[in-house]
Amino acid sequence: MATLSTFTGSEVADAIECASKYKLCVTVTVCHQDQWLMFRGDMLDADGQFVWISYPHGDRRTADYEFSPGQRIGVTFRSGFQRLLFTANIVAVEESGTPALRLELPEELQVSERRVGQRIEMPALATVEALIWLGGRQVKHDEVDVVVPVWSGRVLDLSEGGCYVRTDSEVSRYIEIGDIVGLQLTVGQGDVSEQLLVDAQFCRSDPDGEKLMVGLKFIDIDESEQTREAYEKIKAKLREF
Repeated sequence: MATLSTFTGSEVADAIECASKYKLCVTVTVCHQDQWLMFRGDMLDADGQFVWISYPHGDRRTADYEFSPGQRIGVTFRSGFQRLLFTANIVAVEESGTPALRLELPEELQVSERRVGQRIEMPALATVEALIWLGGRQVKHDEVDVVVPVWSGRVLDLSEGGCYVRTDSEVSRYIEIGDIVGLQLTVGQGDVSEQLLVDAQFCRSDPDGEKLMVGLKFIDIDESEQTREAYEKIKAKLREF
């Protein structure tokens, strides 16, 4: 269940500044020919008057779509358990350096805050393996090298909002609170396994002997049917134990 509220004034500026600092993923929506189109991008910067997001990209169906100044678009991003939404006019399409859209700073943000998701009971005989890497899920873990290391661990607590993973203490050398990571969860083995691939925000860490307990908040688990379906399959698989 979610609670709804509105941010105004300094709350808007603080939320946008935080999203820009951590380059949070954003979902951009636009109405085109009586259809709603969806794109993905990243929050890049904000200066108190304007907001910059990376030029949004879609799928093959929307690959040829071009944004233009004067358009009004919707922008959604997640921060922890909060889902924040605003609408803004495109001031300029900037192509020098990183292609980006410059938007008016919104006067208000609509905030949907999910109460802590229902915790999934972790059966004693079940093992949920985790892989964690820097850069978000777009960085394929089987393609990374020593520059972008991958850590493995075991999930000890799982809910709709995130998970708690026991992993190598080396993680703390590379990842800081607020960083966005790619996360793959796997339960089962071989043909009978289920996997969830999602972006997550590193929100806490606690020493555990020679290991480290890390808290990760899911960012976009509800943004696609495929991701949501994968999460539900993980839940169903755990019920088999």
